[in-house]
Amino acid sequence: MINLSVTELYHKLPLRNIALNFSEEISLTVDLAPFSIAAGCMGAVAVIRDDGEMQELRDALESARGTIAYLERELAKKQETSWSAGRMRSQSREEELLSRLKPRLGFERFIGMSPNVLEALHIAAKAAQVDSTVLLLGESGTGKELVAEGIHAAGPRAGRPMIRVNCAAIPENLLESEFFGYEPGAFTGAVRSKPGRVELADRGTIFLDEIGEMEPGMQSKLLRVLQEQSFERVGGVTTIRVDVRVIAATNRKLEQLVQQKKFREDLYYRLNVLPIALPPLRERTEDIPLLVNAFLKNFSTKLGKRLAGIRKAAMDALVGYRWPGNVRELQNIIERIVVLSEGEYIEVEDIPYAIRHPASPVSSDLLPALDEPKDIFPSDIREETDFSQPTFLIDNNGKLIPSVKLFGDDCFVYYCWWD
Repeated sequence: MINLSVTELYHKLPLRNIALNFSEEISLTVDLAPFSIAAGCMGAVAVIRDDGEMQELRDALESARGTIAYLERELAKKQETSWSAGRMRSQSREEELLSRLKPRLGFERFIGMSPNVLEALHIAAKAAQVDSTVLLLGESGTGKELVAEGIHAAGPRAGRPMIRVNCAAIPENLLESEFFGYEPGAFTGAVRSKPGRVELADRGTIFLDEIGEMEPGMQSKLLRVLQEQSFERVGGVTTIRVDVRVIAATNRKLEQLVQQKKFREDLYYRLNVLPIALPPLRERTEDIPLLVNAFLKNFSTKLGKRLAGIRKAAMDALVGYRWPGNVRELQNIIERIVVLSEGEYIEVEDIPYAIRHPASPVSSDLLPALDEPKDIFPSDIREETDFSQPTFLIDNNGKLIPSVKLFGDDCFVYYCWWD
């Protein structure tokens, strides 16, 4: 322990990097910080480090970093050539395998060969052959609209129109007239009759995207269309009958909305005849290389760029990212990369920094377990100590140091050694 006059130093705190040289072999650095104690008691926290050992550790760490960087560069050079050549050979093999496993008619544009994708597409292909209502479930950007288009194109209604309705994009006061149309005089500005989306989809398919955002009033009217295939235009009295196939999609959990009384239970059961869940991209990372190559080819042609391919390190960075925006986010990132690229290959430096170095929250498992302050302080000063802003001392093993050195009645110092 080093004797320090806390009373003299207290009013100059905090102090950082105070050098204490005892000899040529022993050099220490001290950091002092003030400590608040009730009843006018002055205190400080002192952390003492052995500079010699710290410098040795820094030198060894720097040397190790240099060695690691050199080995990584050499390994990347050897892997790059073999990976690029192997990737070219395997890509055609993957496309051949994919053509055998994935439903062909209607789903050509949906890229993926992971088991959960193939399972969803096979269910969709079977659903295409019947008129049962389909409910597509999945996060935004997972390809729900592509699957809806595939179901329509692969079914007997392919020659008829597929009408799309985004239930979240149409204002509530216009949704009914957009859905069912209106007659002259139905509201101000309605000078002639207009057919609605349901009527336009007669003998075809209507795709209701974001169905979870539909207002309760419209839900009951949609339920009638599903049950009776009939409706009236706004301001009209004539019942219009239609033959329409309904495909709905949502990124919300409808079961929870039903429990919260925000979605009609009877409508939910009417929609949930053939549910198809589309996995997020983070659950089918084996599809990312397929998607990246397809997007690179598409945007290279569209933007007039000549790209030979993508480096393995760059692909690894894309595969390692979690993609909260799913395939749509990946597509946008690839377009950006192609626009900004200058070389023949996409390098890892071309990948946005946020994707190469995603921010990850610190797990609570990595933090040291801190005891309550009362276990740190001596019992004779515990009752008079201000714990509203406690200071903790932690050793290199992540443990609290409960030692206290008292100096008289009006001051004390906490201390620890950096081993």
